[in-house]
Amino acid sequence: MASVRMTNELRELITHNYRKQCQAAFDKDFDVESTMRKIVEDRQRKAGEDFRSLLNSARDFQQKLMKHEQAYEPIFTKRYSNTYGSLSRIHEPYSSSPITHLNEIDKQYYPLKKLDKMHIVCNRNRPMSQNFDYIQDWRGSYKGRWDDKINPPTDTWQEGDLYFMHTFETPVDFPVITHGDDASYDSTEDFAPSLTVGLVVSDPDMCDKLEQIPMAKQKTSDMVAKFKDFIDPITTLKKFLDDFPGGRSLVPTEKLQAMAAPVKKREVKAKVQPKDLLTPTMKQEFNEVMLESSLLGGNND
Repeated sequence: MASVRMTNELRELITHNYRKQCQAAFDKDFDVESTMRKIVEDRQRKAGEDFRSLLNSARDFQQKLMKHEQAYEPIFTKRYSNTYGSLSRIHEPYSSSPITHLNEIDKQYYPLKKLDKMHIVCNRNRPMSQNFDYIQDWRGSYKGRWDDKINPPTDTWQEGDLYFMHTFETPVDFPVITHGDDASYDSTEDFAPSLTVGLVVSDPDMCDKLEQIPMAKQKTSDMVAKFKDFIDPITTLKKFLDDFPGGRSLVPTEKLQAMAAPVKKREVKAKVQPKDLLTPTMKQEFNEVMLESSLLGGNND
């Protein structure tokens, strides 16, 4: 069995896979889709007629542009073929359509950006009047990575706030694009959420569903911290699997195969002889020099 070193890269990859397994286990029984639909519908409704008109215009634009490009596709394809010698149009990842700046990679022709991740601050202790309100520049206290100082929370933070990010299976039309993250490069904590723009959920029934998700993230963070303490001192993959047999699923297949491969014996190389360093011509010249040196040495005697 070959020895596979526990490099920093391998250690980080195994830890990443462990995090995913923990999160999947904690999230398995949570279903918050109904709550998220209520939030989307409420914000769309409160955005008013202007937003609905904007969506209708965007869909109308989408249909008209698709129709236009289909009509002129043969011209564009022919020109492309003449220029590049291709019999068919090749869609490169970032080539643009004939008359728009829309990327070829997003050939839905839809001009508005859709929301794929919603960042939420959940707190049943906030007043109901804040439910579904937008919140900006939110962050709790955290310990700085570089100076070990405790940085205070922002003014928008309140006791009991929990951060939650929901990923939509299908992106939705939404009046704003929310931004946030559950970690920060300048924090020592593994879970140190912050957001630039998000939404508040203070409805107790909704919080019952949503509060479990950030709690699960925190539990995952705690488990990962313990796992790091366990794996950091380990120097070989074999030692890791001996101490944690259940961790086999966390290891990349190629590393397991490398460990299982038989140890190759080192080939003993033949010792290089001085004569092997000279070509036939060099040997002759070398011998002539040595002979001359010997004769000269004899005359000196």
